[in-house]
Amino acid sequence: MYRKHEYKISLSFAIKAELKFRPFVVISVALIVSIVYIGMIIRTCEVPYVDPDGMDQTESFRYLFDSMWLTVITMTTVGYGDLYPSTLLGRCFSIVSFIIGNLLISLIVVVLSNETEFSEPEAKAYNVLKKGAAQQKSLVKASDVVRTSMRLFMSKQRRDGRSFASRYSYYNKLKQ
Repeated sequence: MYRKHEYKISLSFAIKAELKFRPFVVISVALIVSIVYIGMIIRTCEVPYVDPDGMDQTESFRYLFDSMWLTVITMTTVGYGDLYPSTLLGRCFSIVSFIIGNLLISLIVVVLSNETEFSEPEAKAYNVLKKGAAQQKSLVKASDVVRTSMRLFMSKQRRDGRSFASRYSYYNKLKQ
C-alpha cells in the first residue's frame, strides 16, 4: 500500500498508468501479442479438423501467418472470406478476436483524440493565431474592395475617347 495517498497499487492501476505514460506503445504491444496468441490458438484448433467431405484444414492453416491473417481481418472486421474457422472452438476464438480488436481500435481512437487535444495555454495560443489570421484575411479583403471601388470610380470618370459600350464592358469586368 502506498502510504502517502492510502491507495493500494494493483495491476489495473499499473496498466492505466502505463496507458497514460506510453499509450501508443502499450496498444501496439497489446495488438501484436493478441494477434500472435489468438493466431496460434486458432491454428491449433483448426489444423486437426476434417470436414464431412474428407478435406482437412491442414492446407488452409499450414502456416502460423495464415491464422494470424485470419485474426487481423477478424479484428478489423474486414472479413474477406478467404479464410475462416470451421470448428466451434476456432469460431469462438474468432469472436474473442473480434471483441479484442474492437476494444483496441476504440482505444486507439481515444488515445488519438486525447493526444491531439490542446491544453489550456495551447488553446489560447491557437485562438490568438486564428484571430490574427482572420484579421489579416479581412485586411486583404478590405483592400481588395477599396481597390475595386477606386477602379470603378475611375472608369466612370475617365473620358479617354472610348465608346460607351467598351467603357460599360470594362466597368462590368471590374464589378465582377
